[in-house]
Amino acid sequence: MVDSTSHPGDSAQSGTGTGILLLAAGFGRRFGSDKRSTLLADGESLLVASTRRALASGLAVRVCLRPEDHALAQALQSLGAAVIHCPRAGAGMGATLADGIARCGDWDGVLVALGDMPWVAPESFRAVARGLEKARLCRPSYRGESGHPVGFRRDLFGELRRLEGDQGAREIVRRHRAQLRDLPLEDPGILRDIDRPADLDSGTPTPL
Repeated sequence: MVDSTSHPGDSAQSGTGTGILLLAAGFGRRFGSDKRSTLLADGESLLVASTRRALASGLAVRVCLRPEDHALAQALQSLGAAVIHCPRAGAGMGATLADGIARCGDWDGVLVALGDMPWVAPESFRAVARGLEKARLCRPSYRGESGHPVGFRRDLFGELRRLEGDQGAREIVRRHRAQLRDLPLEDPGILRDIDRPADLDSGTPTPL
């Protein structure tokens, strides 16, 4: 069950349209520590940088966090993002996504993004949102390789809510591949995430 506590920013982000659901409730086990607070080369933390770039798209942003992430929640809310505390975060990404999507029923579409991808250009979020206007699913690609965020129309929210454990949305995308729009973009940031400390050397986000 999703935390029903009212969080600052939720009411400001209600209404129809497409928004960004940023998944950031993981434990960073491959990284070796909580990577969300790891500083990038410009001195900004990983999750704050990812959130800023999502917000720069002009779309509503809701960030999935763990229930105990009080300080992190306050920091992201001060930027203008809303926060969803996901009680099942420990069960895996699928459970987190299901918890998060249950709080997005007022949106017509959702862009599922990852909190460890600080190099996605704001325009890429807007492009996927536009692509979702004419397709049930929209997924960006860079030079033939698929990336994030992945867009889902509202009629697929029910399937997203049924995800469990560490099962991501890949199977849903595969099941509805005939309705998937592939959107080629000139943005390598849609592929670049930070799983291990060495990934921090792969680049610096372009200033907003």
